[in-house]
Amino acid sequence: MNSSTFLTRYDFRTLYGERIYAIAQHLEKLHVKQSKLEEHIDFLKKCKQNNLIPNGLHLKNTTYIYKNTQLLNKTMHKIRNNLIEHQYKQKHCLEIELATQKSILDLYLNNHQPLRQHQFDLSWINKRDDLPKIKLRQKHEIKLQKLLKNQSTRIKLDKDIDTSNVINISDKILKNEHLKILSKGLKFVPTPTNLNIIDIITNAEKSLYSASLTNKQLAISEISTFVTKWRKPTRPNLTKQELTLLKELKNDEQIIIIPADKGGKIVIMNRQDYINKVEQKLSDFDLYEEVNDPTSSLKKIINEITFKLFSQHKIDDYQKKIWTSIDDLPY
Repeated sequence: MNSSTFLTRYDFRTLYGERIYAIAQHLEKLHVKQSKLEEHIDFLKKCKQNNLIPNGLHLKNTTYIYKNTQLLNKTMHKIRNNLIEHQYKQKHCLEIELATQKSILDLYLNNHQPLRQHQFDLSWINKRDDLPKIKLRQKHEIKLQKLLKNQSTRIKLDKDIDTSNVINISDKILKNEHLKILSKGLKFVPTPTNLNIIDIITNAEKSLYSASLTNKQLAISEISTFVTKWRKPTRPNLTKQELTLLKELKNDEQIIIIPADKGGKIVIMNRQDYINKVEQKLSDFDLYEEVNDPTSSLKKIINEITFKLFSQHKIDDYQKKIWTSIDDLPY
């Protein structure tokens, strides 16, 4: 075999034997590993430049509390940056190992075939370097474009949300995220995640109490069909974080959220200020007149009519108990 000919994989194995071929194979694997590592580093650097977090480094947010969300974001950025540093160290170690293995292989090649020009013997290794590198680069490019698209969508949504219809006159300093939720309007209804069957039945019974039997049957049939066919919506109109923000507003006892008298604005007030304002208006006797509570006298009249109808066998015992019950009396 000519001393300056290019060797194929098979020729190299035949000429140098299994032991030297195994060292060359290991060197080949190190080259492939180096190529992949360089692509990983390049991908992470692009993510860092565009302020992106790869999906594999996302930490699950279970509370969606604002401070926790900020801490998680900082942690994810730190993990990404630390990973870049770690992979640079891996690359450095890999370069040392490659150089070491190449020196060992050159020594074996020179000892086994001292008269050959060995620069042509390992050409078969280099032919495989680009293939995994190209595939990984294409895969990373697809991931990067998806991350950029999601990022631009979030930025656009943030810019599109106008919070000028929300007026905060309370002492509470609310985050911009809270104002964005309220800017959707007081008539905005979050997508339901389940149906409360008991509430549906209770409300239906109340509204159908005085309806005819035919209308009751038709209504019950429609409600039953709706409940049976109802499925949880696949796309909720609020994220988990937005739902948490909404609950924070709802559970905050220091403020009250009301519609403005004019202009369709949403007003956030101190709860105590609102109560004081209502009490002030009610105490203005030029506008309001204090009346006696008519509940007891009306209840007495209803009881008299109920017992009269019962004695005439026009209503049954169950109806009598319902009409004379004190459960529905106002406080």
